[in-house]
Amino acid sequence: MSDSVALTIDGREVGAAPGTTILGACEQLGIDTPTLCWGQTLIPQNACRVCVVELEGARVLVPACQRRVEAGQLAAFRTFMTGEIFAVLKAHSILGRLIPGEPAVPDVDAFLKGVRRANDAASAGLLHEIFTTRSGVLLGQLEPSAIAETLSGLVISAEIAGGRALGWADRSLVLVGEDALCTRYALALEALGLSARLAPPQATVEGFRRLAALDLAAPEGKSR
Repeated sequence: MSDSVALTIDGREVGAAPGTTILGACEQLGIDTPTLCWGQTLIPQNACRVCVVELEGARVLVPACQRRVEAGQLAAFRTFMTGEIFAVLKAHSILGRLIPGEPAVPDVDAFLKGVRRANDAASAGLLHEIFTTRSGVLLGQLEPSAIAETLSGLVISAEIAGGRALGWADRSLVLVGEDALCTRYALALEALGLSARLAPPQATVEGFRRLAALDLAAPEGKSR
């Protein structure tokens, strides 16, 4: 009997001990997978569904903290710190201090300019574009009221670029989240020649409900 289970995570092969969870295998590779109800001193509750991953052949996303590794598994998880980076820039940067306040109406033009700037082949990268935004305000080339929308466009466009590098552009994209945020992503994707459809209202809640129903239907003592 082999003492190691071979599987592939995000295109990287790893050998894990039998009984290891997918989350444990991710840790072996240094892949940071977010969790909420799991901890070293806690029994996995399989309730928060924050650590769900794609598993080849599975009909639904599976919780990495509960699912054990199997030979030949292909698992994938990708996330971006887009919202957190945007919040940090707004609240804790010199550029953020120049923002006069939340606009009454979103400045779509400023947002799309940020999207296109970050995607421009001549761009020197996201960090340079953020600096250029600050210098643009100081030189009178950009209104302070447009800073937040420009930053939003820059970071979302950078996320889309990362998704393209991962092959997401070839997939059918579905936007799930707050209406205003999904609208931003839809605008950005359209500006970059991509398309996506909005998930039905309450899709997240409904998804959790269905996943919970799957667990309730599992045999006693087992979890899907």
